[in-house]
Amino acid sequence: MLNGVLSNASKIELDDARLTLKRFPRPCLQSNHLFCSDSATTTRLYTADVNCCKGPRDPGLLHAGGLSVALALALFPSNSDALKEGECDVCVSFLGKFYESLKENDMKFNSADIEKALVKSCKDAKGKDNRFCYYIGATSDAATKMINEVSKPLSYHAPVERICEKLKKKDSQICELKYDKQLDLSTVDLKKLKVKDLKKILEEWGESCKGCAEKSDFIRKIEELMPMYAPAAAKARTEL
Repeated sequence: MLNGVLSNASKIELDDARLTLKRFPRPCLQSNHLFCSDSATTTRLYTADVNCCKGPRDPGLLHAGGLSVALALALFPSNSDALKEGECDVCVSFLGKFYESLKENDMKFNSADIEKALVKSCKDAKGKDNRFCYYIGATSDAATKMINEVSKPLSYHAPVERICEKLKKKDSQICELKYDKQLDLSTVDLKKLKVKDLKKILEEWGESCKGCAEKSDFIRKIEELMPMYAPAAAKARTEL
């Protein structure tokens, strides 16, 4: 079944809601098929090279069906699919924070509940995060719907990097999203910024400056809203 696909045995452990991938030398797992050993807290999937060794199968390992095979292969992306450093930073960052929020709120890890929580989180998303939500279909005005490509793998604690790799194949625009370089609002001289940069600050806060015609109007609006959106920065500026 897996002949020619994997040359080393691989082990995936799902333990304490974490998915880690470990590589180790070829053990005698006695088959080129996939085996699965389950316990209350840990699931292990093993794959072995077809030429590993001969002899009776380990009685403690149960043969898994095609679904487990598909799961194992899905979690072993080829080198060409792996994300490069800094790639998909919006996707990885947003889903990473979302996953942590699910754990903090003791969320039941099933697709339906995760999907509801994701839609709710996306309602408050701003800027590039909001655009990411739009691409995956988690906003009311989204043209496509592939939110299940996030909720389903998160339900079995798949790493967000793996999820983003699959999303990239569905829509390359997702990984083209990048955060703008963040300004240190506590020290930046707003008067030296361009109007487009001042507008970006307001856009990231989900605000606009209606009726603003001069640069000083945008600066005044930012200083007015800073205590609400960047309280630490506003406090630091008053202490300068």
